[in-house]
Amino acid sequence: MGRLLIFDPRIAGVSGDMILGALLDIGGSERVLAKLAEAIEREVDHVDELKIEVRDVWKCGIKAKKLEVNLKQHLDHHHHESAVDLREDMLRVAESIKIGEETLNKALKALDLLIDAECSVHGVEREKAHFHELASADTIFDILGTMMLLEDLGFAETGSKIVSLPVAVGVGEIRMEHGVIPAPAPATLEIISLKNIPFLLKNVNAELATPTGVALLASIVDVFADNLPVVSVEKVGYGAGCKDIKRIPNVLRVFTARTLGTSMIEPIVVLETNVDDTPGEVIGHAVDKLLMEGALDVQVLFSLGKKNRPFHIIQVLAKPGMEEKLAKILMRETGTLGVRVHEIYRYVADRVEKPIDIEIRGKKYELRIKESKLETGEIVNVKPEYDDLKKISEETGVPLSRLRASVLRKVLGGEFGN
Repeated sequence: MGRLLIFDPRIAGVSGDMILGALLDIGGSERVLAKLAEAIEREVDHVDELKIEVRDVWKCGIKAKKLEVNLKQHLDHHHHESAVDLREDMLRVAESIKIGEETLNKALKALDLLIDAECSVHGVEREKAHFHELASADTIFDILGTMMLLEDLGFAETGSKIVSLPVAVGVGEIRMEHGVIPAPAPATLEIISLKNIPFLLKNVNAELATPTGVALLASIVDVFADNLPVVSVEKVGYGAGCKDIKRIPNVLRVFTARTLGTSMIEPIVVLETNVDDTPGEVIGHAVDKLLMEGALDVQVLFSLGKKNRPFHIIQVLAKPGMEEKLAKILMRETGTLGVRVHEIYRYVADRVEKPIDIEIRGKKYELRIKESKLETGEIVNVKPEYDDLKKISEETGVPLSRLRASVLRKVLGGEFGN
């Protein structure tokens, strides 16, 4: 059974301190964060003191872990730390406490995403960027702390996956250094756009999702899904935000779970449209075009509509991010006026492709075999590559069905017969 960590930021969004509080609530060690706080205090020149306090609070009746960071630093209002200096500080802190390479790479990925988003919003180059919004040592603590707690909880290991549900963002206005702007914050929206993160608007006059929180999710989450996968839940934890919001508990929910036996969950999109009065040749051409342009699979279903009128449903499976491209192909090729899009997830087995040599009538041929396995090592499918079978069949005159059966006998331990 695969191990999962699932973030649920649909309640009140996400921030760095909410992630840390939630991970502590499911068993993360406070000692890990205390060690990090000491390293930041020691290694970052402008930090005079960094102390942490973890306590239980109640948000609209829900008990949650609240992480308080008491930071004293001597960066003034006019001289913020540069983005380049911030990155160097993080590297120095990580080296001082011997953070593993993979954990550090994820932390740098989050910080770089955050910096790049701020640079894009403000229209400045990274080397010249100075941002009050990055909050200096707070950002280092949130990012490195998240990665270290994930490692402490065992979610940096191969075989575990991290999933997130859509991120709630607020409405209203946010007061920034240079003025007032509608929520969500520009950097938050930039990251959501860059990483295709699903989000939902909540009628809350507050900044629910912070740039740091969204950048962290973008860097650690393997799958963003609209709905919960079918899992067996183990632990549930809550991380508290700073504000009290009327009628909404300001918490991030997180839980550990087990999948039901497959090795990997991946996001996928389904595009769907109905077409009538469309010749079969046109539909067939559209199918070929969709597959040529990157669709994972296309199927055409026959159905009956209003007044028993016949029509076809064209259903397309694709990787996230290809929705617009494939929807335009559907509209252009079939004349349909609208395309439905569903974001879902699917369980997939590990798949490997390996070549084998076969001999037919004294001549050797190379043929690819696709093998699918569960994480337990159990083989669920062995399949010769169709294009290779077809080519060999055409060259030798051996019927494709007999060739396929002979290849499978060889792969599964039998002798290949000429």
